Amino acid sequence: MSKYLKSFTLSAALVLTLSTGVVIADSDILQKYATQSDSKIQSELKKISNDELLNEVNDLSKKIEPSSDINVLIPFAAELLDRKDVISNEEILSSIKDSKNTTITRNTMIELYHVKNNNDDNNKNELKKILKDKSFDRNVKAKIISTSDFQKEDVPLLQAIVLEDEDQLAFQAMKKLRKLDKEMAFHISEEILSNYKIHSEDKISSALKATSYYIKNSNNEVTLSNNSNESDLVNLSLDIMNSDKYSSTLKDSAFFATSDLRSENAILTILSQDNIDQELIVYAVGQNFFVLNDILNSNPTENQITLVIKAMEINPLTDLYDSLNKIVPTIQNNDLRKRGEQVLVNIKENGEKANYKWLDNAGGEK
Repeated sequence: MSKYLKSFTLSAALVLTLSTGVVIADSDILQKYATQSDSKIQSELKKISNDELLNEVNDLSKKIEPSSDINVLIPFAAELLDRKDVISNEEILSSIKDSKNTTITRNTMIELYHVKNNNDDNNKNELKKILKDKSFDRNVKAKIISTSDFQKEDVPLLQAIVLEDEDQLAFQAMKKLRKLDKEMAFHISEEILSNYKIHSEDKISSALKATSYYIKNSNNEVTLSNNSNESDLVNLSLDIMNSDKYSSTLKDSAFFATSDLRSENAILTILSQDNIDQELIVYAVGQNFFVLNDILNSNPTENQITLVIKAMEINPLTDLYDSLNKIVPTIQNNDLRKRGEQVLVNIKENGEKANYKWLDNAGGEK
């Protein structure tokens, strides 16, 4: 159904909203469309009313597992977009608020509302009003937050959500809050991380990311306070990564919060660990290649050289060749010097150029 994907951005957003997997086979609504071609489905959908179209989406989404392949919904979402000028905001909002509709249907209508009101900030605020309803479905509210733009005046709303909730709702709110008021997000995160064991993994993850974002984006000031904050974050992240109590998802969040700091302490701490997946190390080395280069050009210790060589063994980058080539002949440890010489050969033969997007984005978020 690529023709729909080319012409319909909402369908792409819908696909990202959900996971992929296996559709339940025993379903009348699925069987109704299973044998029809794309053009036939499109033609049939043109004949039905707005209410009928929404009912079809709702019925189909009820037959899809949370981990299902939702490509079957793409032509329906495409048809909704085609009708964006004839479906009123009131109708869309009513569908979003209707608890009888599935989460898939409501999220689809959120995407439609954004497309319809792309250039109208006043109408976009109608979605934000839903966020103030504490009884409203939390998953749908999380979708509203993740897909909406927020301004400074929304900070109190986002703050309240972060403080009151523990799940994806808080995670998405913190993500928006840290962009609008990184100081506030940082101080809230300090409280969360100071007693992190009582909080959900989503909330811990959001606090780790907000703290990393704050430290990295505090005008790159090198102060004792920032150094202390950085050390605390690195140490806490390390505790989480080395714990058996937490999911791989939270451990990955701790890893990325550390790597995102793009500091000497952070990357050397990552490289000193033996239990981090190699693909993550490859990522961190690529993200921090300029930090590693600075280390080599700043009278490095033997331990620092060892870790940089380890980094180049895992992810050989041509950008570090010259700096490492100056250091290797001066290494007193014979075994380490031989490792360095082998790394230099490998960089020359197999090394790749670093991705300079990390330099362009050195003070911001990836």
